[in-house]
Amino acid sequence: MPLSCLRHVFFVSSTRVYGQQTDDWLDENTPASPSDFGGLRLQEAETLLNTLDIPHTILRLSGIYGPGRTRLLQLARSPQTWPSNNSWTNRIHRDDAAAFIASCVIKADKGESLESLYLVTDSQPTSQHEVLRWLAVKQGLSMEKVPVPPVAGGKRLSNRRMLETGFRLRYPDYQAGYGQLLA
Repeated sequence: MPLSCLRHVFFVSSTRVYGQQTDDWLDENTPASPSDFGGLRLQEAETLLNTLDIPHTILRLSGIYGPGRTRLLQLARSPQTWPSNNSWTNRIHRDDAAAFIASCVIKADKGESLESLYLVTDSQPTSQHEVLRWLAVKQGLSMEKVPVPPVAGGKRLSNRRMLETGFRLRYPDYQAGYGQLLA
């Protein structure tokens, strides 16, 4: 099939292309700077797509959680296995990610304009230990004697462009999303 037959291409990528370790806010205007093999391959695919003369949108998803994706819920139960560093983390509930992708497909189908890149993440970057502590307490564990290291590394991602499309998150932060999973 010739590329000219494609009306709009969507590429689901990852915020893994941002290998930066910073307290600064990153957005769609921040240059990708992958620091690992997976991030480099994703950046290669994005670059290739950007060279093609076809309408496209790259969707960089942050850490996906939800039904069937409960790694952090399990990790929270074992504080002795938590990472020694406490970095920034960004999350997106599976249902919100799917709903945003669907809303973009509908906009493209209607001929509405889309940006070529969106960060698909919730509205609350949080330290990893804060998320783990909250999950542990919600699962009945005492966190009184578990030390909290200072936040160092990771990144904070802005979802401003995604929200400017009119999209509304069902789970705007990890507490809303994980709260629903724990209910």
